[in-house]
Amino acid sequence: MVMVSATCSQCGASFKKERGQLNRALNAGPNLYCSRLCAGRARRTDTRTKAQKVADKAAYDAKYREINRAKLKAEKAAYYQRTRDPVKEAAYRKANMARHVEYCRRPEYRAYKRDYDRTYRAKLDYGPLWETHLILMDLEGEIDDRADRYEIYQENGRLARGAQKRKRQSRQADSSKPEIGPVGHVEGNPLRLSERGRRRRGRLAGARNPAHDEHATPDRSAVQPRGVAGRHQVRGGVTA
Repeated sequence: MVMVSATCSQCGASFKKERGQLNRALNAGPNLYCSRLCAGRARRTDTRTKAQKVADKAAYDAKYREINRAKLKAEKAAYYQRTRDPVKEAAYRKANMARHVEYCRRPEYRAYKRDYDRTYRAKLDYGPLWETHLILMDLEGEIDDRADRYEIYQENGRLARGAQKRKRQSRQADSSKPEIGPVGHVEGNPLRLSERGRRRRGRLAGARNPAHDEHATPDRSAVQPRGVAGRHQVRGGVTA
């Protein structure tokens, strides 16, 4: 038995084999391998590294979950309903309640929850226009932050005297506290009551007895003193 040295075509290592085995291998193909491991590696068509394979598998799984989201969600829900234990779940929640409360108090979680709720409400109320609504809210907040006190007062109407007067009159009209007017204790706005009192005094002044006016002609037939009979007094149906 004659041993002959050869070089592996895969790993480059030197090895010894019988002359007959080497001749048969050379007749079958030009490559010689030191072991079956090198022979199997040489026949591989996928030359990616392990890190590349892991990254490609993660990308494939993400794409698969995106396409089959409804199917996977239904399967997970069905599996949960088959295997859930309410008593065990309640005990687990009670045991971890303190840790959960502390987790919810973290600033990172509070910021995340605030942004999540803001986006959720916008999508629920405005549908496909939820991004426009959020941009408008951010813009209004920026305007409010940059506004000075004068602009804020002007926008709220605190600088307009007419608006202040209307607000004051509205509050007085809505108040149920009695106010003293020209005719005594009455309910309502004192400004309106004073105007009402002036109108009433005007009516009373215009309706006074003309017999008491020195510039008017006395009319005795129209005005008679109380308790005194006039010239035309009916007695027993006969005019005196």
